[in-house]
Amino acid sequence: MCAINVTQNPTDHYELPPIAERAIRNIQTTPKYISADTIYLNQISLSYLADKKIDGLIPTRKQSKEKIGKLNENPYHKDHFDYDYELDAFKCPEGNYLHFFAKYLEPHKDPEKPDKIKRLYNNYEACKNCSARNKCCSNSQTHRTITEYGSEMQKAMNHKMEKQEYKDEYAKRSSVEGPFGILKEQFQIEKEVVIGMTRTEERLYLDALAYNLSILFAYRVVFIQF
Repeated sequence: MCAINVTQNPTDHYELPPIAERAIRNIQTTPKYISADTIYLNQISLSYLADKKIDGLIPTRKQSKEKIGKLNENPYHKDHFDYDYELDAFKCPEGNYLHFFAKYLEPHKDPEKPDKIKRLYNNYEACKNCSARNKCCSNSQTHRTITEYGSEMQKAMNHKMEKQEYKDEYAKRSSVEGPFGILKEQFQIEKEVVIGMTRTEERLYLDALAYNLSILFAYRVVFIQF
């Protein structure tokens, strides 16, 4: 474990920059790649990675679901509309293309966070004449509209994560989930009673130190036995 960051924010969606900065400072090295969960796919994270010239690897929600075989079973769910990056359009299950229609800025609930970019895609004529319209649209809909969020930076990240070389690199991230399970199940960090951010951080540093020492000892034992 290279860094710890304690925050009072309700979610960690925007915590990639501060934890990355701490890790870089601690290891005194700027990494070539930074891999992160889908929740970090936002303008703040992407802008930070671009400014630091770090190659970010962050999949979309659909890409994450596809990897574990959890796409929605409904064949007309958004999961089964394939985005064409060259055409900037979504191909529906019936083979029709829903083209870019409009873009809006949606104010973020937190005024300190950037506005969300909302993009809409549809094709009224294709839906009007589609034999699967009743399966794809609700009774109140005249046509199907696909809503996407994110800037051009996010579109570029989505496109990059479709390439096999980046999928392979991101797959290495699976090894980082182990420490979280150990800290929760064996170290019982969720049951630790500590008051205040400073004391909480100090206690977590001790947990991380103990974890790192146990890992170093385990490698040492394996090396001696080998």
